[in-house]
Amino acid sequence: MRKLIVPTFLALVLLCACITGCQTYSPSFMQVRASARQGNAYSQCDIGVMYREGDGVEQSDKKSAFCWFEKSAKQGNANAQYNLGEMYYFGRSVTGDCKEAFKWYKKSAEKGHAQAQCEVGCMYSSDNKGVEKNYRKAFSWFAKSAEQGNAKAQYNLGKMYYFGEGVARDYRQAFSWYKKAAEQGDANAQYYTGMMCYNGEGVAKDYKEAMKWYLKSSEQGHAEAHYRLKWMCYNGEGIGKDGDCSGDAKIHRIPLLINTKLQKRVKNTKN
Repeated sequence: MRKLIVPTFLALVLLCACITGCQTYSPSFMQVRASARQGNAYSQCDIGVMYREGDGVEQSDKKSAFCWFEKSAKQGNANAQYNLGEMYYFGRSVTGDCKEAFKWYKKSAEKGHAQAQCEVGCMYSSDNKGVEKNYRKAFSWFAKSAEQGNAKAQYNLGKMYYFGEGVARDYRQAFSWYKKAAEQGDANAQYYTGMMCYNGEGVAKDYKEAMKWYLKSSEQGHAEAHYRLKWMCYNGEGIGKDGDCSGDAKIHRIPLLINTKLQKRVKNTKN
């Protein structure tokens, strides 16, 4: 009789698991969820992130993430409002809706959320169904976000100054904001910083600086930066007497760009 009890018990446990679809949760997850269920907006946002990322739970559950973000967002939590906007924008566990995305991004942005401010700027500056294009409003939101140190916003602000969109064209301002974003690792900003150094736009022409920024951008996979870097190497621009490309960027770091003509140039400078 005892032999039948154990397998029967295990079968019931497995059946229960299948029916309820239950998952195994970590103690920290259980603690946060308990707080969220009591109405704490911060915990509701946190549990939404944990469900989305699969943190403390066996697998990601974006539907549950959406539900908790929505609860928190309706209580005015800026992070939840941003996350809810992102889910609407990309259609994650909900039908994509640019208007709803913009609504929640803007609520978050108005509370000072830097990334949300940047996304509002992006939506104002692009052709989408969420909001009518308005470069001046885009510029305003990018500026708010950029001042908080958001690299994407700094790049976009530099771009607006460079092309004169929503603001008078100003190469010095463009270079300043491009460089701030470039220093944070933004590949597009690194490319434009290099381009402006190469052309002498908003800053004194400097081939070594141009090569340095093109290299950083190229190493992140930026195709145009890779092409321009190769062109500079081919023409021997930005190469010192010791074969040094822009200070710490040695030629051996970019072997794919060294062709016969470049090798001859370097060899001649050393002789």
